[in-house]
Amino acid sequence: MPSFAKLLLPVSCLLTAVLAIPDVTSVPLTNGCTDYPGYDAATGVSEGFILTLNSCDNSTIEGFGDTCQVIRHQGDTGIVEGRVRSPLSTQQLILKYLSLFHPHIPNLFLSKQISIAADDMLAKTSFRCNSALGNGVLEALTPTGVSGYAYNQVNLTYLPWDAELGWGFGQYSVPVEAYSLFDATSGTQLDGVFLGSANYTTWGVKWYPADAGSLDGNPYWGLRLLGADSDVSGTDEPLYPDEYRTFVMVTA
Repeated sequence: MPSFAKLLLPVSCLLTAVLAIPDVTSVPLTNGCTDYPGYDAATGVSEGFILTLNSCDNSTIEGFGDTCQVIRHQGDTGIVEGRVRSPLSTQQLILKYLSLFHPHIPNLFLSKQISIAADDMLAKTSFRCNSALGNGVLEALTPTGVSGYAYNQVNLTYLPWDAELGWGFGQYSVPVEAYSLFDATSGTQLDGVFLGSANYTTWGVKWYPADAGSLDGNPYWGLRLLGADSDVSGTDEPLYPDEYRTFVMVTA
């Protein structure tokens, strides 16, 4: 049975949301895996770390850490792909249809997503930077097969209005990058390393209930990078209803 606190979480989040995210200048970090905590030159791999929300507009989830969402399809014997998003935009529905017949359109019926845990006491998904895969390439320890876990490369979906962080996207993806952030007014550097892409470092985080497709049956906070052309389809609004802006910080 879900805890009383978890049942109240969406309501409390709405009541205590505070505009907290500052205007920043994003500066790419170009030293590859050495920019991440505990990088070992001998192995080419960083120490494990998690991702946390930082400077979130919704103060009730400030500092919450990452998890991942997967679903098992009927008749399948292993863990396949991640969460199902609902409702879907017209653009997503069109791409879903096209993906059935065209090999160069990604199959959006399936996805493997990194999200933020609704209950911050839940186990977190561990990340690392692995230089053997390329300059600054990130991996996450995610479910695979029937019951195992393995490190898989993580990227962003290449859809600008739905740039979610996840794994298994293959060539239809955009690399996630490391950044330093500086207050645009004072020039003061924010502590830490932050994730983004193409000089965009602000993310949207939105609550999804337990019946939104997660295999573990838990509610979660979905993440997407806010960048060029990320407005909500058909509305020209920058955010979905009850979606909040945040930075995503590397936390050792």
